[in-house]
Amino acid sequence: MVLCIFFPYCFYVYPFINSQDMTDKIEEKEPSKELNSIQSLSARQKMLFALFCWGVQSWGQADNFKTNGYDQKHIDARKAMFTGLVIYSIGILLFILFLI
Repeated sequence: MVLCIFFPYCFYVYPFINSQDMTDKIEEKEPSKELNSIQSLSARQKMLFALFCWGVQSWGQADNFKTNGYDQKHIDARKAMFTGLVIYSIGILLFILFLI
């Protein structure tokens, strides 16, 4: 924390924080790579990936998961998008058969 002498708008500030303590706190807040690789998508995210599977943004976001080290999220997003594509293709085929 920083303590200011006299009033809050002064220009002379005394820092009372050890720099080593700050780096320790920053390192504690960073999630580990192992935790990133096993995190799964929520049910809502899976549903949204399945509904909007044709969009460029969905495929880009799934690739972005892989790039950032979220391996399980990447796998879940790809499965949800392929499931969405299958559901849409079956729906279109049934609609065409219904018209014939």
